[in-house]
Amino acid sequence: MKFHASVIEGIISNCRNFGGHASERKLRDILLQKRYAIYSGDRQDMVLVDADRYLKEAFENRQQTSNIVPMSLHPNAFEKVMYFFDLYSGYDSEKKLRGVLANMDFTPYERKMGSHDTILVLTEEYTKTLQGSPR
Repeated sequence: MKFHASVIEGIISNCRNFGGHASERKLRDILLQKRYAIYSGDRQDMVLVDADRYLKEAFENRQQTSNIVPMSLHPNAFEKVMYFFDLYSGYDSEKKLRGVLANMDFTPYERKMGSHDTILVLTEEYTKTLQGSPR
């Protein structure tokens, strides 16, 4: 699954507003708090949208919310987003950053130990793990 365009724009907006500092602590804190949910709606494909916004809109429209599962990014996926920010941000149109974020592919994974919550892992890493290949 890929990020919806609105999620990509939100990430870029946060990068513009809170990035560019030595430790990137504020940007990291903000992006780590984000939760995403799967949305298909009238679409044939499924995309990842902002979970808080999706839940709010579903509640306001009196739609069922029990099937909306907020998910955070796995630490490796989060670090990949930060790596792309470091590498591709700073251009006027953010075209390169927007492009790599749009091409990131995620797979929901339910943790088997601990909290048993569902997280988003990079599909590439998930596939390699299932095949027994090192990352």
